[in-house]
Amino acid sequence: MKRGFLKNKSLAASNSSGSSARSSSSAAPASGAPPTRPSSRPNAPPTRVPIPPSLVQEAQDKVSPAKIEMLPRDANGAYVNPQPANGVDYNSHDAGTASELLKIAGIDPSMLQGGAADAINIRNVRIVTIPAQRPFLAAVSPRVANMIENSPRLCARYTTPDPARYRIDESRVHGKGVFATEAIERGGLVLREPPMVVTSQMMTNAPGGETMIQQGEIFAEMVYQALPEEDKEEYMSFVNCKPAKTHGVKRGIMDTNSSGIASGGVFKGPYGAVTRDISRLNHSCEPNAYTDWDVDTMTFGLYAERPIKKGEEIFIAYVEPSHPKQHRQYALWGMYSFNCRCTKCSRE
Repeated sequence: MKRGFLKNKSLAASNSSGSSARSSSSAAPASGAPPTRPSSRPNAPPTRVPIPPSLVQEAQDKVSPAKIEMLPRDANGAYVNPQPANGVDYNSHDAGTASELLKIAGIDPSMLQGGAADAINIRNVRIVTIPAQRPFLAAVSPRVANMIENSPRLCARYTTPDPARYRIDESRVHGKGVFATEAIERGGLVLREPPMVVTSQMMTNAPGGETMIQQGEIFAEMVYQALPEEDKEEYMSFVNCKPAKTHGVKRGIMDTNSSGIASGGVFKGPYGAVTRDISRLNHSCEPNAYTDWDVDTMTFGLYAERPIKKGEEIFIAYVEPSHPKQHRQYALWGMYSFNCRCTKCSRE
């Protein structure tokens, strides 16, 4: 979507056989000072993490004819020069934050594996209902909307543990979190749920001249107004870690809590989804769980990475845990404005 299409917690798709990949999801609060930007050379001055040209080209090939480029902004996040009519900006909308590869700065290449993405603008966004076991909204291009409306049996039925193996409660880490209500075995399914809303993440400049940030605000308001009343209340209860100078509240919540989808089927290209319970998961660089997106049911699943004790908080990794600490901290600050103090970061 719009958000300069930053931030996404990337979720790899899985098929019904259960094959899945780890992901990152949700977000957390601002805390402390931003970490030092990682440098490519020892003792070199801190610099923006470089984005390999090969990744930019790979992404460009997938989203043609839209042109991917980094457009300069001033300190308030406004564009310095007129925007190209069919451009897609991968510069962060959070002024002053750099980005680690396209995943942070704009596009997650893993999210483009499903095929060419639709690049749309605010003038032709359509919001439709996915006819699933538990219906949900999709804010997409007219082409994808037509596919949805002409596919009455998009989603296979799914099951989730009953009684529930988790609860939502206050977290010692931040805000609300997800806690196990029973011992959960390694690989065990904690929950499976559909999104609340799925949104396209590829927006080009609108004919009316709105900036990408303005489009993002309009888009977020459109999505919010289309939600059922009970979901509106739930949506507004989510954390917003984005700065007020670049994000309104509704857009900040969307950017903070969307999880990226890379799949085949009706969704090809980068999409984001806000969920009711999985969006409550807090981060750890030593997670005890991971999530996946199931193409057949169009649901997210949460699985135990290791045995989880009754009463234990369930964590996932918002960034790649194997990366050096400095890069993890920098990525988390750039996306979610917090310094991680998990057990792994405290040890290193």
